[in-house]
Amino acid sequence: MPATRIMVEPGVELVVVGDELLTGRSGDTSSEILGRRLAAAGLPVARRTVIGDSAVMIAETLEQAVGRSRLVFVVGGLGSTPADRTVTAVAELLGRKTVLHPPTLRRIEKSFRQGGRRVPALARQQARVVPGARLFPNPVGFAPACLVERQGTVIVLLPGIPAELDVLFTVVEPFLRARFVKVPASRVQVRTTGESESVLAGRVERALRRHSSVATTYYPSTTGVDIVLSAPSALELEDALGLVRKAVDSRVYEVGERDIAEVVGELLATRRLTLATAESCTAGLVAARITDVPGSSGYFRGGVIAYSNSAKTALIEVGKPALDRHGAVSRAVAQQMASGVAGRFGADVGLSVTGIAGPGGATPDKPVGLVFTAAAVRGRLTCERLMLGGKRRAIREQAVAAVLDLCRRALESDR
Repeated sequence: MPATRIMVEPGVELVVVGDELLTGRSGDTSSEILGRRLAAAGLPVARRTVIGDSAVMIAETLEQAVGRSRLVFVVGGLGSTPADRTVTAVAELLGRKTVLHPPTLRRIEKSFRQGGRRVPALARQQARVVPGARLFPNPVGFAPACLVERQGTVIVLLPGIPAELDVLFTVVEPFLRARFVKVPASRVQVRTTGESESVLAGRVERALRRHSSVATTYYPSTTGVDIVLSAPSALELEDALGLVRKAVDSRVYEVGERDIAEVVGELLATRRLTLATAESCTAGLVAARITDVPGSSGYFRGGVIAYSNSAKTALIEVGKPALDRHGAVSRAVAQQMASGVAGRFGADVGLSVTGIAGPGGATPDKPVGLVFTAAAVRGRLTCERLMLGGKRRAIREQAVAAVLDLCRRALESDR
Protein backbone atom coordinates (compact mmCIF):
# COMPACT_ATOMS: atom_id res chain seq x y z
CA MET A 1 0.00 0.00 0.00
CA PRO A 2 1.52 3.36 -1.00
CA ALA A 3 2.62 5.61 1.85
CA THR A 4 2.07 9.34 1.78
CA ARG A 5 3.71 11.94 3.99
CA ILE A 6 2.17 14.68 6.06
CA MET A 7 3.17 18.21 6.95
CA VAL A 8 5.10 18.51 10.20
CA GLU A 9 3.73 21.85 11.30
CA PRO A 10 0.03 22.67 11.11
CA GLY A 11 -0.75 25.61 8.92
CA VAL A 12 -2.20 25.15 5.46
CA GLU A 13 -4.76 27.83 4.81
CA LEU A 14 -7.07 28.75 1.94
CA VAL A 15 -8.19 32.28 1.15
CA VAL A 16 -10.95 32.08 -1.45
CA VAL A 17 -11.80 35.29 -3.28
CA GLY A 18 -15.06 36.12 -5.05
CA ASP A 19 -18.18 38.20 -4.50
CA GLU A 20 -20.19 35.45 -6.21
CA LEU A 21 -19.30 33.04 -3.40
CA LEU A 22 -20.60 35.40 -0.73
CA THR A 23 -23.85 36.14 -2.58
CA GLY A 24 -24.55 32.48 -3.28
CA ARG A 25 -24.47 32.89 -7.05
CA SER A 26 -21.70 30.31 -7.30
CA GLY A 27 -20.64 27.30 -5.24
CA ASP A 28 -17.10 26.94 -3.93
CA THR A 29 -16.12 23.98 -6.08
CA SER A 30 -12.49 25.10 -6.21
CA SER A 31 -12.05 24.73 -2.44
CA GLU A 32 -13.47 21.22 -2.60
CA ILE A 33 -11.00 20.24 -5.31
CA LEU A 34 -8.03 21.92 -3.65
CA GLY A 35 -8.87 20.56 -0.20
CA ARG A 36 -9.05 17.03 -1.55
CA ARG A 37 -5.82 17.39 -3.53
CA LEU A 38 -3.95 18.87 -0.57
CA ALA A 39 -5.14 16.13 1.81
CA ALA A 40 -3.98 13.49 -0.66
CA ALA A 41 -0.59 15.23 -0.86
CA GLY A 42 -0.18 15.16 2.93
CA LEU A 43 -0.98 18.86 3.35
CA PRO A 44 -4.39 18.95 5.06
CA VAL A 45 -6.13 22.31 5.19
CA ALA A 46 -6.54 23.78 8.67
CA ARG A 47 -8.51 26.91 7.80
CA ARG A 48 -10.53 28.39 4.93
CA THR A 49 -11.64 32.00 4.61
CA VAL A 50 -14.01 33.28 1.91
CA ILE A 51 -13.85 36.99 1.10
CA GLY A 52 -15.12 39.39 -1.56
CA ASP A 53 -13.28 40.98 -4.47
CA SER A 54 -11.70 43.76 -2.41
CA ALA A 55 -7.98 44.50 -2.66
CA VAL A 56 -7.99 45.85 0.90
CA MET A 57 -9.75 42.74 2.23
CA ILE A 58 -7.38 40.43 0.35
CA ALA A 59 -4.33 42.21 1.79
CA GLU A 60 -5.74 42.27 5.34
CA THR A 61 -6.74 38.60 5.24
CA LEU A 62 -3.36 37.56 3.85
CA GLU A 63 -1.52 39.54 6.52
CA GLN A 64 -3.41 37.61 9.20
CA ALA A 65 -2.86 34.27 7.44
CA VAL A 66 0.89 34.85 7.13
CA GLY A 67 1.06 35.32 10.87
CA ARG A 68 -0.34 31.88 11.64
CA SER A 69 0.29 29.57 8.66
CA ARG A 70 3.28 28.26 6.77
CA LEU A 71 1.47 27.74 3.48
CA VAL A 72 -1.37 29.93 2.19
CA PHE A 73 -3.33 29.51 -1.04
CA VAL A 74 -5.21 32.41 -2.56
CA VAL A 75 -7.85 31.09 -4.93
CA GLY A 76 -9.59 33.35 -7.45
CA GLY A 77 -9.29 36.93 -8.56
CA LEU A 78 -6.79 36.23 -11.37
CA GLY A 79 -9.22 36.85 -14.22
CA SER A 80 -9.69 39.65 -16.74
CA THR A 81 -12.35 41.85 -15.14
CA PRO A 82 -12.00 44.97 -12.98
CA ALA A 83 -13.15 42.87 -10.00
CA ASP A 84 -10.09 40.58 -10.27
CA ARG A 85 -7.65 42.25 -7.87
CA THR A 86 -5.69 39.41 -6.25
CA VAL A 87 -2.35 39.94 -8.01
CA THR A 88 -2.40 43.67 -7.35
CA ALA A 89 -3.30 43.16 -3.68
CA VAL A 90 -0.52 40.62 -3.11
CA ALA A 91 2.02 42.82 -4.89
CA GLU A 92 1.08 45.80 -2.71
CA LEU A 93 1.29 43.64 0.42
CA LEU A 94 4.89 42.86 -0.54
CA GLY A 95 5.65 46.49 -1.38
CA ARG A 96 5.89 45.83 -5.12
CA LYS A 97 4.07 46.79 -8.31
CA THR A 98 2.79 44.24 -10.81
CA VAL A 99 4.63 43.72 -14.10
CA LEU A 100 3.66 42.12 -17.40
CA HIS A 101 4.94 38.59 -17.99
CA PRO A 102 5.89 38.51 -21.71
CA PRO A 103 5.38 34.73 -22.31
CA THR A 104 1.86 34.87 -20.86
CA LEU A 105 1.06 38.03 -22.78
CA ARG A 106 2.19 36.41 -26.03
CA ARG A 107 -0.09 33.41 -25.36
CA ILE A 108 -3.05 35.71 -24.76
CA GLU A 109 -2.40 37.73 -27.92
CA LYS A 110 -1.93 34.57 -30.01
CA SER A 111 -5.19 33.10 -28.76
CA PHE A 112 -7.18 36.19 -29.68
CA ARG A 113 -5.49 36.52 -33.07
CA GLN A 114 -6.30 32.91 -33.93
CA GLY A 115 -9.94 33.66 -33.21
CA GLY A 116 -9.82 36.71 -35.45
CA ARG A 117 -10.38 39.06 -32.53
CA ARG A 118 -8.64 42.10 -31.15
CA VAL A 119 -7.04 41.75 -27.74
CA PRO A 120 -9.13 43.66 -25.14
CA ALA A 121 -7.11 45.76 -22.73
CA LEU A 122 -8.54 43.85 -19.77
CA ALA A 123 -7.41 40.51 -21.23
CA ARG A 124 -3.79 41.63 -20.80
CA GLN A 125 -4.47 41.86 -17.07
CA GLN A 126 -4.05 38.09 -16.82
CA ALA A 127 -0.41 38.52 -17.86
CA ARG A 128 0.34 40.72 -14.85
CA VAL A 129 2.38 39.02 -12.11
CA VAL A 130 4.14 39.86 -8.87
CA PRO A 131 7.81 40.76 -9.52
CA GLY A 132 10.21 38.12 -8.23
CA ALA A 133 7.50 35.44 -8.00
CA ARG A 134 8.05 31.87 -9.07
CA LEU A 135 5.63 31.24 -11.94
CA PHE A 136 4.03 28.01 -13.13
CA PRO A 137 2.54 28.26 -16.65
CA ASN A 138 -1.17 27.50 -17.03
CA PRO A 139 -1.63 24.68 -19.59
CA VAL A 140 -5.41 25.18 -19.88
CA GLY A 141 -5.85 28.92 -19.35
CA PHE A 142 -3.94 32.17 -19.27
CA ALA A 143 -3.18 33.26 -15.70
CA PRO A 144 -0.15 31.36 -14.33
CA ALA A 145 0.12 30.04 -10.80
CA CYS A 146 2.23 32.46 -8.81
CA LEU A 147 4.33 31.62 -5.74
CA VAL A 148 5.79 34.26 -3.40
CA GLU A 149 7.10 34.33 0.16
CA ARG A 150 6.50 36.68 3.08
CA GLN A 151 8.05 36.24 6.52
CA GLY A 152 8.78 32.57 5.86
CA THR A 153 5.26 31.80 4.64
CA VAL A 154 4.73 30.58 1.09
CA ILE A 155 1.78 32.19 -0.68
CA VAL A 156 0.42 30.44 -3.78
CA LEU A 157 -1.97 32.23 -6.13
CA LEU A 158 -4.26 29.95 -8.16
CA PRO A 159 -7.14 30.72 -10.55
CA GLY A 160 -10.65 30.12 -9.26
CA ILE A 161 -11.84 28.22 -12.34
CA PRO A 162 -12.00 24.61 -11.10
CA ALA A 163 -10.58 22.97 -14.23
CA GLU A 164 -7.61 25.36 -14.31
CA LEU A 165 -6.97 25.03 -10.57
CA ASP A 166 -6.96 21.24 -10.74
CA VAL A 167 -4.40 21.16 -13.57
CA LEU A 168 -2.20 23.86 -12.05
CA PHE A 169 -2.09 22.15 -8.68
CA THR A 170 -0.57 19.12 -10.40
CA VAL A 171 2.15 21.43 -11.74
CA VAL A 172 2.81 23.05 -8.34
CA GLU A 173 2.49 19.92 -6.19
CA PRO A 174 6.07 18.58 -6.59
CA PHE A 175 7.50 21.84 -5.24
CA LEU A 176 5.11 21.82 -2.27
CA ARG A 177 5.87 18.21 -1.40
CA ALA A 178 9.61 18.84 -1.47
CA ARG A 179 9.32 21.98 0.63
CA PHE A 180 6.77 21.02 3.29
CA VAL A 181 6.00 17.32 3.52
CA LYS A 182 8.33 15.64 6.01
CA VAL A 183 6.75 12.99 8.23
CA PRO A 184 6.02 9.52 6.79
CA ALA A 185 2.46 8.33 7.20
CA SER A 186 0.08 5.93 5.50
CA ARG A 187 -3.31 7.00 4.24
CA VAL A 188 -6.08 5.49 2.15
CA GLN A 189 -9.52 6.60 1.00
CA VAL A 190 -12.51 4.26 1.04
CA ARG A 191 -15.39 5.45 -1.15
CA THR A 192 -18.94 4.33 -0.39
CA THR A 193 -22.48 4.97 -1.57
CA GLY A 194 -25.96 3.98 -0.46
CA GLU A 195 -25.55 4.33 3.31
CA SER A 196 -25.68 7.28 5.73
CA GLU A 197 -22.64 8.70 7.47
CA SER A 198 -23.97 7.84 10.93
CA VAL A 199 -24.53 4.18 10.07
CA LEU A 200 -21.15 3.85 8.39
CA ALA A 201 -19.33 5.63 11.22
CA GLY A 202 -20.90 3.32 13.78
CA ARG A 203 -19.77 0.23 11.90
CA VAL A 204 -16.28 1.57 11.23
CA GLU A 205 -15.62 2.74 14.77
CA ARG A 206 -16.74 -0.62 16.19
CA ALA A 207 -14.48 -2.43 13.73
CA LEU A 208 -11.49 -0.27 14.71
CA ARG A 209 -12.06 -0.16 18.48
CA ARG A 210 -8.75 -1.97 19.10
CA HIS A 211 -6.82 0.18 16.63
CA SER A 212 -6.49 3.45 18.54
CA SER A 213 -3.58 4.63 16.39
CA VAL A 214 -5.75 4.65 13.24
CA ALA A 215 -7.45 7.98 12.55
CA THR A 216 -10.73 8.11 10.61
CA THR A 217 -12.21 11.10 8.81
CA TYR A 218 -15.60 11.12 7.10
CA TYR A 219 -16.49 13.21 4.05
CA PRO A 220 -20.23 12.95 3.32
CA SER A 221 -21.87 14.21 0.14
CA THR A 222 -25.26 13.88 -1.50
CA THR A 223 -24.22 10.70 -3.27
CA GLY A 224 -22.05 8.91 -0.71
CA VAL A 225 -19.48 9.03 2.06
CA ASP A 226 -15.70 8.94 1.66
CA ILE A 227 -13.81 7.49 4.62
CA VAL A 228 -10.14 8.40 4.97
CA LEU A 229 -8.00 6.13 7.16
CA SER A 230 -4.58 7.27 8.40
CA ALA A 231 -2.09 5.16 10.35
CA PRO A 232 1.56 5.38 11.46
CA SER A 233 2.56 2.44 9.27
CA ALA A 234 1.47 0.70 6.09
CA LEU A 235 1.00 -2.59 7.99
CA GLU A 236 -1.40 -1.03 10.50
CA LEU A 237 -3.28 0.64 7.68
CA GLU A 238 -3.61 -2.61 5.76
CA ASP A 239 -5.08 -4.34 8.83
CA ALA A 240 -7.48 -1.44 9.43
CA LEU A 241 -8.57 -1.37 5.80
CA GLY A 242 -9.45 -5.07 5.91
CA LEU A 243 -11.59 -4.55 9.00
CA VAL A 244 -13.35 -1.53 7.51
CA ARG A 245 -14.09 -3.30 4.24
CA LYS A 246 -15.57 -6.21 6.13
CA ALA A 247 -17.69 -3.89 8.30
CA VAL A 248 -18.99 -1.77 5.44
CA ASP A 249 -19.33 -4.72 3.06
CA SER A 250 -20.91 -4.02 -0.35
CA ARG A 251 -21.21 -0.28 0.25
CA VAL A 252 -17.55 0.15 -0.77
CA TYR A 253 -17.15 0.76 -4.48
CA GLU A 254 -13.55 2.02 -4.49
CA VAL A 255 -10.38 2.09 -2.42
CA GLY A 256 -8.61 5.05 -3.98
CA GLU A 257 -9.69 8.11 -5.93
CA ARG A 258 -11.94 6.84 -8.75
CA ASP A 259 -15.61 7.79 -8.75
CA ILE A 260 -18.42 5.31 -9.32
CA ALA A 261 -18.68 6.01 -13.07
CA GLU A 262 -14.98 5.26 -13.53
CA VAL A 263 -15.30 2.01 -11.58
CA VAL A 264 -18.26 0.88 -13.70
CA GLY A 265 -16.47 1.92 -16.87
CA GLU A 266 -13.41 -0.14 -16.03
CA LEU A 267 -15.55 -3.20 -15.24
CA LEU A 268 -17.30 -2.87 -18.61
CA ALA A 269 -14.09 -2.26 -20.54
CA THR A 270 -12.20 -5.11 -18.85
CA ARG A 271 -15.00 -7.57 -19.62
CA ARG A 272 -15.62 -6.12 -23.08
CA LEU A 273 -19.28 -5.48 -22.32
CA THR A 274 -21.46 -2.71 -23.73
CA LEU A 275 -24.00 -0.55 -21.93
CA ALA A 276 -27.20 1.36 -22.69
CA THR A 277 -29.36 3.48 -20.40
CA ALA A 278 -33.09 4.23 -20.08
CA GLU A 279 -33.95 7.18 -17.86
CA SER A 280 -37.12 8.81 -16.69
CA CYS A 281 -36.74 11.00 -13.58
CA THR A 282 -32.98 11.51 -14.09
CA ALA A 283 -33.50 12.74 -17.68
CA GLY A 284 -30.06 11.86 -19.05
CA LEU A 285 -27.95 12.41 -15.95
CA VAL A 286 -26.87 8.75 -15.84
CA ALA A 287 -25.66 8.87 -19.45
CA ALA A 288 -23.87 12.13 -18.73
CA ARG A 289 -21.99 10.62 -15.77
CA ILE A 290 -21.00 7.60 -17.81
CA THR A 291 -19.72 9.67 -20.72
CA ASP A 292 -17.80 12.02 -18.43
CA VAL A 293 -15.24 9.20 -18.26
CA PRO A 294 -12.61 9.33 -21.03
CA GLY A 295 -12.82 6.24 -23.21
CA SER A 296 -16.51 5.63 -22.51
CA SER A 297 -17.20 5.46 -26.24
CA GLY A 298 -15.60 2.01 -26.10
CA TYR A 299 -18.49 0.57 -24.08
CA PHE A 300 -21.42 3.03 -24.03
CA ARG A 301 -23.88 2.38 -26.88
CA GLY A 302 -26.42 5.10 -26.13
CA GLY A 303 -29.32 6.16 -23.97
CA VAL A 304 -33.00 7.00 -24.05
CA ILE A 305 -34.80 9.63 -21.99
CA ALA A 306 -38.22 8.03 -21.69
CA TYR A 307 -39.97 10.67 -19.62
CA SER A 308 -43.54 10.01 -20.71
CA ASN A 309 -45.41 6.72 -20.77
CA SER A 310 -45.76 6.96 -24.55
CA ALA A 311 -41.98 7.27 -24.88
CA LYS A 312 -41.51 4.22 -22.70
CA THR A 313 -43.76 2.10 -24.90
CA ALA A 314 -42.57 3.48 -28.25
CA LEU A 315 -38.83 3.67 -27.62
CA ILE A 316 -37.95 0.85 -25.24
CA GLU A 317 -40.89 -1.53 -25.51
CA VAL A 318 -42.37 -1.13 -22.02
CA GLY A 319 -45.72 -2.93 -22.12
CA LYS A 320 -48.91 -0.92 -21.71
CA PRO A 321 -50.32 -3.57 -19.33
CA ALA A 322 -47.39 -3.01 -16.93
CA LEU A 323 -47.91 0.75 -17.04
CA ASP A 324 -51.67 0.44 -16.52
CA ARG A 325 -51.40 -2.06 -13.70
CA HIS A 326 -48.32 -0.86 -11.81
CA GLY A 327 -47.70 2.70 -12.98
CA ALA A 328 -44.54 4.22 -14.45
CA VAL A 329 -42.81 4.24 -11.06
CA SER A 330 -42.73 0.54 -10.31
CA ARG A 331 -40.49 -2.49 -10.22
CA ALA A 332 -42.14 -4.03 -13.27
CA VAL A 333 -41.63 -0.94 -15.43
CA ALA A 334 -38.03 -0.42 -14.29
CA GLN A 335 -37.20 -4.00 -15.24
CA GLN A 336 -38.84 -3.66 -18.65
CA MET A 337 -37.01 -0.39 -19.25
CA ALA A 338 -33.64 -2.02 -18.52
CA SER A 339 -34.32 -5.03 -20.72
CA GLY A 340 -35.88 -2.90 -23.44
CA VAL A 341 -33.02 -0.45 -23.78
CA ALA A 342 -30.46 -3.26 -23.82
CA GLY A 343 -32.39 -4.86 -26.69
CA ARG A 344 -32.86 -1.62 -28.58
CA PHE A 345 -29.14 -0.85 -28.61
CA GLY A 346 -27.90 -4.42 -28.75
CA ALA A 347 -26.03 -3.87 -25.48
CA ASP A 348 -24.88 -6.46 -22.99
CA VAL A 349 -26.06 -4.32 -20.06
CA GLY A 350 -29.14 -2.15 -19.73
CA LEU A 351 -29.69 0.30 -16.86
CA SER A 352 -32.90 2.07 -15.95
CA VAL A 353 -34.19 4.65 -13.49
CA THR A 354 -37.78 5.65 -12.85
CA GLY A 355 -39.03 7.63 -9.89
CA ILE A 356 -40.67 10.67 -8.39
CA ALA A 357 -38.17 13.48 -7.87
CA GLY A 358 -40.80 15.98 -6.79
CA PRO A 359 -42.02 18.35 -5.70
CA GLY A 360 -45.19 17.22 -7.49
CA GLY A 361 -46.33 13.87 -8.84
CA ALA A 362 -46.61 12.03 -5.53
CA THR A 363 -49.52 9.91 -4.32
CA PRO A 364 -50.18 8.34 -0.90
CA ASP A 365 -48.75 5.05 -2.18
CA LYS A 366 -45.88 6.63 -4.11
CA PRO A 367 -44.31 9.55 -2.24
CA VAL A 368 -41.64 11.96 -3.44
CA GLY A 369 -38.29 10.19 -3.33
CA LEU A 370 -39.57 6.78 -4.42
CA VAL A 371 -37.19 5.47 -7.10
CA PHE A 372 -36.75 2.12 -8.81
CA THR A 373 -33.44 1.22 -10.45
CA ALA A 374 -32.81 -1.85 -12.57
CA ALA A 375 -29.90 -3.55 -14.31
CA ALA A 376 -30.15 -6.18 -17.02
CA VAL A 377 -26.77 -7.89 -17.37
CA ARG A 378 -26.78 -10.35 -20.26
CA GLY A 379 -30.46 -10.99 -19.61
CA ARG A 380 -30.22 -11.33 -15.84
CA LEU A 381 -32.38 -8.72 -14.08
CA THR A 382 -31.69 -6.98 -10.77
CA CYS A 383 -34.00 -4.30 -9.41
CA GLU A 384 -34.01 -2.14 -6.27
CA ARG A 385 -36.64 0.01 -4.60
CA LEU A 386 -35.24 3.15 -2.97
CA MET A 387 -36.65 5.91 -0.77
CA LEU A 388 -34.41 8.91 -1.28
CA GLY A 389 -34.46 12.12 0.73
CA GLY A 390 -33.97 15.77 -0.11
CA LYS A 391 -35.24 18.07 -2.80
CA ARG A 392 -35.52 17.37 -6.52
CA ARG A 393 -31.86 17.87 -7.41
CA ALA A 394 -30.59 15.76 -4.49
CA ILE A 395 -33.01 12.93 -5.29
CA ARG A 396 -31.88 12.86 -8.91
CA GLU A 397 -28.18 12.89 -7.95
CA GLN A 398 -28.72 10.05 -5.48
CA ALA A 399 -30.64 8.07 -8.08
CA VAL A 400 -27.74 8.37 -10.53
CA ALA A 401 -25.25 7.10 -7.93
CA ALA A 402 -27.63 4.31 -6.93
CA VAL A 403 -28.14 2.92 -10.43
CA LEU A 404 -24.42 3.08 -11.20
CA ASP A 405 -23.66 1.22 -7.98
CA LEU A 406 -26.34 -1.34 -8.81
CA CYS A 407 -24.60 -1.81 -12.14
CA ARG A 408 -21.26 -2.29 -10.37
CA ARG A 409 -22.63 -4.95 -8.05
CA ALA A 410 -24.48 -6.72 -10.86
CA LEU A 411 -21.31 -6.81 -12.96
CA GLU A 412 -19.22 -8.08 -10.06
CA SER A 413 -21.67 -10.93 -9.46
CA ASP A 414 -21.86 -11.80 -13.16
CA ARG A 415 -19.24 -14.46 -13.72
